[in-house]
Amino acid sequence: MSRWPVITSPENRIFKLAKSLAKVKFRRQARLFPAEGFQLITELINAGLQPEFVLASAAFLESKNGQQLLWQLPKRTSVYEIEPTLLNKLAETVTPQGIWAAFPIIPSNQEAIWAAGPGSKPWVLCLDKIQDPGNLGTIIRTCSAFGFSLVLSQGCVDLYNPKVVRASMGEIAKIAIMTDVDLPEFLAQKPADIPIYATSPQGESSIVEADTTSGCVLVVGNEAQGVSDPVAEITGRTFFIPMYGSVESLNAAVAAAIAIYELVRFDLSGMLSP
Repeated sequence: MSRWPVITSPENRIFKLAKSLAKVKFRRQARLFPAEGFQLITELINAGLQPEFVLASAAFLESKNGQQLLWQLPKRTSVYEIEPTLLNKLAETVTPQGIWAAFPIIPSNQEAIWAAGPGSKPWVLCLDKIQDPGNLGTIIRTCSAFGFSLVLSQGCVDLYNPKVVRASMGEIAKIAIMTDVDLPEFLAQKPADIPIYATSPQGESSIVEADTTSGCVLVVGNEAQGVSDPVAEITGRTFFIPMYGSVESLNAAVAAAIAIYELVRFDLSGMLSP
């Protein structure tokens, strides 16, 4: 007999709740987001998040990884054993690992957006209607690696899209993020001494010329359309990424990574020098 409650029916209340979290509407209603796989769930727990409930196959619960994960779970987390056929209906991956969890959505904190990063300066990345979940997940990892906080405009892909969460590999819980933001209004209210720069293939100057004495706000636009007109009116200077080849533009996640690194490179070198 299982030591956990067993879910065998698709009509089960917990299973129906878990299934609904695949859609943004129900994630926002429940204030929960799904995560799948041992490594991702472990990374989220290590980042300080506590799952609301966990669904796992009997085989996973009895495995070494299962025992390790159970040891890490807070006492208040509900654990359910679930039939593999039902668990597979929740899976977003090609090869499910037998473990799925629902985590509380992380509250936004505008004050944390302006917290100091490399060189004791604020570094903020604003995304203007980014649509690809893989791009957003990769950008989150880049922001975490280089000390940037993140602001998502209205019209961006949902932060808790399962593909975003998976691509971020737990870093979604390690940086300050604001979502569904009126970006022109946000930029208009930024601290006066922090410049705003936008990336553009037709930029006025090379990104290597950007003045980051006080940190900066970097704006990266939509994969197809770039920075929207209302945002462009506020951003001030635009910068291009110098390239040797004839490629017209870079993938949004690649462009963001290169620009972020270039902007903080001087401050990072100071931090790393003996």
